[in-house]
Amino acid sequence: MAKCHYLCDMRRFIIFMLLFASLSANVSAQAEKAISIETDATQMLLYVHKNGEVSFYHYGQKFDNPEQVLGYKSYRRADYGTEPHAYPARGGRHFNQSALAVKYADGEMNTELRYAGHKVEKVGESVIRTSVDLADAKTAVKVKLIFDAYPSEDVIVAHSEITNGGKKPIVMESYASSAINIHADSYLLTHFYGSWAREMQVKRELLTPGIKSIRSIKGTRTTHTENPSFMLSLNTSEFSENHGEVIAGALAWSGNYSLDFQVDETEMLSVISGAGTPGADYELKSGKTFQTPDMIYTFSAEGAGKASRNLHTWARRHYLYDSSMMCPTLLNNWEGTYFDFNEESLKEIIDNVASMGLEMFVLDDGWFGMDYPRSAENAGLGDWEVNTNKLPEGVDYVASYAHS
Repeated sequence: MAKCHYLCDMRRFIIFMLLFASLSANVSAQAEKAISIETDATQMLLYVHKNGEVSFYHYGQKFDNPEQVLGYKSYRRADYGTEPHAYPARGGRHFNQSALAVKYADGEMNTELRYAGHKVEKVGESVIRTSVDLADAKTAVKVKLIFDAYPSEDVIVAHSEITNGGKKPIVMESYASSAINIHADSYLLTHFYGSWAREMQVKRELLTPGIKSIRSIKGTRTTHTENPSFMLSLNTSEFSENHGEVIAGALAWSGNYSLDFQVDETEMLSVISGAGTPGADYELKSGKTFQTPDMIYTFSAEGAGKASRNLHTWARRHYLYDSSMMCPTLLNNWEGTYFDFNEESLKEIIDNVASMGLEMFVLDDGWFGMDYPRSAENAGLGDWEVNTNKLPEGVDYVASYAHS
């Protein structure tokens, strides 16, 4: 009887475990689905796999039917770890560049994000927001991918929101705003660099297998040395303003940043953009959420000129402060006088530019400093007392004269 009791218990235990495994599989399995983010002429397409992984499949012209990608099989081997994840995290099979890299309190560094839901809603008068929720079941790290589509301008603005749902702080070593994947025969990268008095120099180069990084680690200095923007001309080695497919992107951030372009062994390009740079680790406490800067995208099937116009139109309508205001024409005295001026010379300049129809006068450097006059680039900076040797009646007198 004891033996039978033991065997019966074992049989019941095995049946229970099989049922539990079946239920767990049903809970964890996802229905395949396509998530489409659309403007009037363009589309981003994400794909939710049965295992919950979310891939980034397309950015460009619209599909007739997004559902046609369901069940799509590529030639890429899953065990290579190069799947085109919509937000690749360090961990699992993934070993390419990561959008999210987390170190946990116990030293663990593995994060595997899976689909947890998505929502489409209208925000504002002309913005369609798609939110895609991802989560790591073991660590309770959650990521919300936000895509704001501006239909008439063909612009999509992306950012991520990372939440620490665990009980202990985590350290984020990478925390990108966005990750996109592109498959083309070739990728011509246009980007900008420069220095003082020679800003925004244009550089064009064909991307080859490996990683190309546009990066700034200069803190809050301006972006005249490296600029957080790019254009990608697809399937060509020649830049054109009027022909061909072009993806343009710009990161809305004035601090440290990285734009990483990785062409892998299958010649697929991943572009990961964000404020995080090596050494800029960020501690995220339990229950807190970190929001990344906006990454702004547009796609053009009519060359780089159309991509530029898309961004300009979007910025004027949605991003610039009081962009409908007509800005006054102005003259700045700097190149005409440098530090060498007085009230009379400024009044003479104002008279001349007024006669030309200009509407504003800007008094530049050199008007301040009594004990340590600002008379050269290496003197007086930071002393905001009016230099009455130059301006006996003060700045107000010059301003009033300009208004008159």
